Amino acid sequence: MEVIILGSGTFIPIPERACPSVLVISETEKTRLLLDIGPGTLRQIAKTGLSCTMLDYVLLSHFHPDHTADIIHFLFTIKNITPLFQKPFTIAGPTGTRDFIKALQQAYKGHIHIPSNLLEIDELGKRSKRKYNELTIISHHVKHAPESIGFRIEDNSGKSIVYSGDTGICDDVIRLAENADLLILECSLPEETIEANNIATHLSPSDAGKIADEANARCLVLTHIYPECLKVDIRSRCGRYYKGKIIIAKDLLRLHV
Repeated sequence: MEVIILGSGTFIPIPERACPSVLVISETEKTRLLLDIGPGTLRQIAKTGLSCTMLDYVLLSHFHPDHTADIIHFLFTIKNITPLFQKPFTIAGPTGTRDFIKALQQAYKGHIHIPSNLLEIDELGKRSKRKYNELTIISHHVKHAPESIGFRIEDNSGKSIVYSGDTGICDDVIRLAENADLLILECSLPEETIEANNIATHLSPSDAGKIADEANARCLVLTHIYPECLKVDIRSRCGRYYKGKIIIAKDLLRLHV
C-alpha cells in the first residue's frame, strides 16, 4: 500500500502544514481511500498529480471542521462534474455521519446534493469491521470527541496501517495499533502544555511513543502537529519510549507499506 500524508498540521494555518488528511492507495491501485478531509485537502491531492475524482472511500474520524471541511468542496466538485463522474463512492464515519452530510446538504441548499446512485453513506459506529474492495477496515472508538474513531487498514497480504485521528491515550487506540506495520498517530502538543492544561484528548510526543511501544508498532509516523509542538525536540521525546523507526510527518510525504 502507498500512503501520502496530504496534511500534517491542525486547524491553525501555517504555510508548510495543511489540515489533517491521509491518502491510502492499495497495492493494485483499485482502491483509493481518504482518511479525513480537512480544509484544502483537494488542493493537496492535486499537488500529488492525482484527482479527487479517483477517490473510492472517504473515512471521517470525527466531525471537527479541521478534519471534515473539504467534504463540502468535494461534494460540490462531484455534483458539478457528474456527467463526467460515474463511479460510485462512499463516505464512511462514526454514528451521525448520515445526519452530518444531510445537514451540510441542507445548509448549501442543494448545491452539494449527490445522486444516490453515486453516493453511499456508511455509519461505522464506535466499533466495526468492513471490507472495502481488497482492504479490510477496522474502527475503534478513541478518546477525543464523543463520536471519534480511529482506523486500522489491512490488505490481503496482511500488511496494516493504523490512523488514530485525534485521540488521547486509551486502550482502544493501543489495541487498534497492535503490531501495525505503519502507525500514524497524532502528536499535537508538548508534554508540559498537556500537563499544565490537563488535556486528555490529544497526545504529546511521549504519549505517542508509549502507545507505539506498547502496541509493538513497526514504524511510527507523527502528524497533526501544532506550532507549539514544533518548538521542542519531538523525535527525542518520543524516542525515550519507542525504539523503532520514527518519522515526523511532512505534507506530501509518501510512504510504502
